[in-house]
Amino acid sequence: MRIVYKRLCNPLIREFGGCLAKQYPRNIGGFMDYAQLAINLTSVCLTGVSLIFIAIATIFAVRQLKENTKVRQAELLDKIFEYVSSPEIRNFRKKARVLELPDNLDQLTTDQKDAIETTLVGWARVGVLLRFGLFGSSEVDRLFETYSLSVDNSWEKLKRYAIYQRIQSGMPDYWFDVEYLAKKARAWRITRRLPVWQEQPTEKVIDESKVNNK
Repeated sequence: MRIVYKRLCNPLIREFGGCLAKQYPRNIGGFMDYAQLAINLTSVCLTGVSLIFIAIATIFAVRQLKENTKVRQAELLDKIFEYVSSPEIRNFRKKARVLELPDNLDQLTTDQKDAIETTLVGWARVGVLLRFGLFGSSEVDRLFETYSLSVDNSWEKLKRYAIYQRIQSGMPDYWFDVEYLAKKARAWRITRRLPVWQEQPTEKVIDESKVNNK
């Protein structure tokens, strides 16, 4: 804007100054100095106004971006709720929750494995989204207010199976996102002094050395 203003005003000042020079040859120098000063001051003011408008537009754009982000995060969480609370997934979770893992995990039936892995996959999807920061703080609170105990329960119940699969596959990060989600859920509950799922004395602890020597 400042450059455009100078391009428009400078020719007018020169032409007007030329007319004055013919009538007032002795004073034209001072007039031109004042005229140039006026142009400079005006252009500075216009630059300041432009910067103010740019700052206002930037603030508005940032605020709009934040609002859009909140809307997208809320919509994403609603889809997660819809998935996790679907009858099929809830049924699999229920089966996994009441399942007593045998000493030899190879003895699990196909239906039992389906229930376990479907439960772990469901929580892993949520864990990925949480780990990559796709939820705001309010969405995290909504998530854990509803499912923190269920996540904690599922992991504590099924982590022996998850560890077993890590060892068998040689992939130490197998089901990592479920474990990540469960730790976040438990920390959330502890911070708010809410009860957490307690591991039962009858839970078996896997002996990694026996698995490796199979």
